[in-house]
Amino acid sequence: MKRQKNTQQMKEQGKNPPDLTNEEEIGSLPEKELRIMIVKMIQNHGNRIDRRSEECQLFNMEAEVNKLDLMFQKADSDLDYIQYRLEYEIKTNYPDSAGKKNPVTLLKELSAIKSQYQTLHAHFKPVAVEHKETKSRICATFNKTITLIQELQKQTDLKLLPLTEEEKTAAQQLRAHMSDL
Repeated sequence: MKRQKNTQQMKEQGKNPPDLTNEEEIGSLPEKELRIMIVKMIQNHGNRIDRRSEECQLFNMEAEVNKLDLMFQKADSDLDYIQYRLEYEIKTNYPDSAGKKNPVTLLKELSAIKSQYQTLHAHFKPVAVEHKETKSRICATFNKTITLIQELQKQTDLKLLPLTEEEKTAAQQLRAHMSDL
């Protein structure tokens, strides 16, 4: 009875009853209160486990972040060392190239030139396509014009003078350009 009053007072105050480990005290509790106490104990243990697992996850995540940070620092340090070693090797192995450019600098310039070339090539592609289309339109128009002239000659029974050497050369060059298409 006394135990029930204490438990009831603690509930009213918003406190949980202390964990009962004594079998006699547990056995003297009414069944409903015992069930409530067991459920609360399970919830408390579950909450503790959840908090600990969250703490473990946060700790593991923080540890992973620290590992990644260390890896990046090491990679940066390694790159600095490699650059230093390359510069040192070039200076010691090629001392007579003091007036010449550093091969590392030349490689960087080569990369920049390569990038510029790729940009120019990208701009050139549409121009080349347009040029080819224009050339084919000109050839088609020229062929239609020749056909029309030949038809007019037939209809009018007009005879043309033979071509001069210069005109023959121009015609051959024109045919050669048209065959490229």
